[in-house]
Amino acid sequence: MMTADQLRAKAKRLVVGSSSILCLLLGAAISLQPELTALALAAMAALVFFFMFPRRALILFLLASFFIPSYTKIDATAIFIIFSAGVSFLLHKKSPVLRDKSILLPLLVIALIVTASTLAGLTFEKNKIENIYRDGRPFFYWLILIPLAAWTPKDNSVRWLADRMMQIGLVVCVLAVIQGLAGKRLVDTGLVADLDTMSTHSMSTVRVQIPGFMFAMFAITYVTSMMLGRVRYVRPWRLGFKVINLRVPLIAVWAALALGIIFNFGRALWFWTAVSLLIAAAQYGYRGFGRFLAWVAVPAVLGLAALAVVKPDMLETIGTRITSVADEGGVGSSFGWRELEMQEGRKALESTALLGVGMGGQYRRFNMMLANFPDHTIYTHNGWLYLTLKLSIFGFLAYLWLGWRVVRSIATAPKRNDTERAIGISCVAFSLAFLGINFTQPEIMSHYGLLTFVFICAMAFFFRKQARDGLAGDMVDDPESRAFQDTIPSQLALA
Repeated sequence: MMTADQLRAKAKRLVVGSSSILCLLLGAAISLQPELTALALAAMAALVFFFMFPRRALILFLLASFFIPSYTKIDATAIFIIFSAGVSFLLHKKSPVLRDKSILLPLLVIALIVTASTLAGLTFEKNKIENIYRDGRPFFYWLILIPLAAWTPKDNSVRWLADRMMQIGLVVCVLAVIQGLAGKRLVDTGLVADLDTMSTHSMSTVRVQIPGFMFAMFAITYVTSMMLGRVRYVRPWRLGFKVINLRVPLIAVWAALALGIIFNFGRALWFWTAVSLLIAAAQYGYRGFGRFLAWVAVPAVLGLAALAVVKPDMLETIGTRITSVADEGGVGSSFGWRELEMQEGRKALESTALLGVGMGGQYRRFNMMLANFPDHTIYTHNGWLYLTLKLSIFGFLAYLWLGWRVVRSIATAPKRNDTERAIGISCVAFSLAFLGINFTQPEIMSHYGLLTFVFICAMAFFFRKQARDGLAGDMVDDPESRAFQDTIPSQLALA
C-alpha cells in the first residue's frame, strides 16, 4: 500500500514524463504520418512506464533494445526516450551526479568536448548527418547515469545494479548460444554468420556477435567473485516483479555465461575475459585462486564433453581460433585490416594536430576492397583511436581521467560485507580488462559497451557515499576481509 507522499511522487513523475514528449507528439500530429504517430504513442507509453516504475522499465528497455533495429525511426525514438528520461530526472530528482565533484568534473569535460566535436562536425567539417548520428548515438546513453546514480544512496542499490548487469549478461549469452546452435538470427542487431579464421570459411561453426558482451564479461567476473566470496546461489530472473524467484546455483550461471562467450568466437573477448577473471581471483589469495581453478575445471570438462557430442567440429575450431593469432597478418586478414586502420588513423591525427576529424568525420578515403562495409571510412576497431579521432586527444584524456576516478573510488572505499567486496573486486577487474579490450574493438564507442561503463560509474557513487560516511570501522577485522584493500586499492590510494 503506497502512502500519500509516494502517490504524489509517482504522479509527479507521470506529469514530467508526459510533458517531456509534447513536442514529439505535436511534430507527429503536424506531419500526419501514421508511422510517426505510432512511434510517438509508443514513446509516450514507454516514458509513462519509465517514470511510474523506473527501475523495472530501465532494465526491460535495455533488454528490449536487442530487438530494436539500428539507425531507424524506432532507434531514434528509443534515443529520444533516453534523452527525455535523463533530462527529466536531472531536473526533478536529487541526483548524486550534481553533488559529487570528483566524478562530475570529468563528466562535464566530456560533455563539453562531445558538444564541441558535434558542432565542429556540423559547421566546419560539413560531415554527413547520418555519420554524426552514428558516431554520436552512444553518448546519449550517458544520460542513463542520472537515474542510476539517483538510486545509489539506498543500502542495497549496489547489489541491485550488479545483479541487473548479471541478468543482462546472462540474456546476451543465452541468445548467443541459441543463435549459435540454430544458426539463425533472433535479434536485429549484431552479426550471426559462419566463422572465418585466417580467410578460411567454416560453415560448421556459427559466430554470434551481438551487443552486450561487455555485460557478459562483467557478469562472469561478478559470479566468480561471488563464488569465491562463499555465495552459492543467486536469483537471476528476479526483476522486481517477484514472478520468477528461483534459486539457481552460481556454478550453473557461470557455465551459461562461459558458453555464451565462447559462441562469440572473439579472441580479444576470450583473452580479456580471462584477464578479468584472473585479476578477480587473485584478490582472494592463493586459496581463493585454487578454488577458482577447481571450480572452472568442472564446467570446462563437462562443457567440452558436451561439445564433443553435440558439435564435435567446434572443438577443433576453438583450437584453431586460439592458435591462429600469431599466423594472421597482411591485407585481407583481421590483423591486417586493423594495422591499416592504425596507420591511417595516426596520419589523420598528425594532420589535425591531435584534434581529430570531428563527430561523423572520415579519417581515410573509401577503399573499394571494403565496399561491403561502407562505414570503414569513419570506423576503426581500436576504440581509443576511434574516440581520439572523434573527440580529439582532450576527449581521450578526459575519459582516462574519469576512469581513474571511478576505479580509484571503488577500490579504496570500505566494504561492509563479502557481497560488496565481491562487487568492488568485479568492478576493478572488469574496468582494467575493459581498458585493454578497447585496443582491438571499440566498446567505448558502442552503446552497450559504453552502457556497461555507465553502470560501473553508477556503482562508484555508492562506494563514494560509503567512504564519506566512514564505514571503515564497521568492517569485519579479519585478513580475508582486508585482502582487497591490501592489494590494488592501497596502490591506487598512494597516487
